[in-house]
Formats: sequence, structure tokens, C-alpha cells
Amino acid sequence: MNICLEILIAPDTDIELSISDYDTCSSGVIIDGDVIIITLPLVACVVITLHDDFSISVELIDSLVFLSIPPSKEE
Repeated sequence: MNICLEILIAPDTDIELSISDYDTCSSGVIIDGDVIIITLPLVACVVITLHDDFSISVELIDSLVFLSIPPSKEE
């Protein structure tokens, strides 16, 4: 599953996490005054189990962070 994780850190508030569309995600850190926004495109492995009583459990098995780092140019 491909997701975009956004972490918002602001003074005097809790840390907020949000998940959005992976295709519009660009990794990076934005500092806007006292607010820090960290955006990470992730690939996560999730196991979803449907039990006999029709209950559902979801378990995150592993995740891998992909950061966009441009390659250095050699002259």
C-alpha cells in the first residue's frame, strides 16, 4: 500500500498525523513560522484479516520510507 504521511508539529498543540494520496506526495520539510510540516511518501505492508465472526483486524507489518534525494552531479 502506498501512502503519503504528513506530520504537523505546532507549539502548544499535539502532533497531528494525516494520510493522503501517494501520487501527489512530495517528501520534505516545510517550516512556516512556528509550524513544522514533514511529508514522507511511504510504502507500507499491511495485513487485513477477516475473522469467522466478521470482525476485521489490521496489522502493520513493515514500512519503508522513500525520500527523494537528487543525485549529485559529477563534472
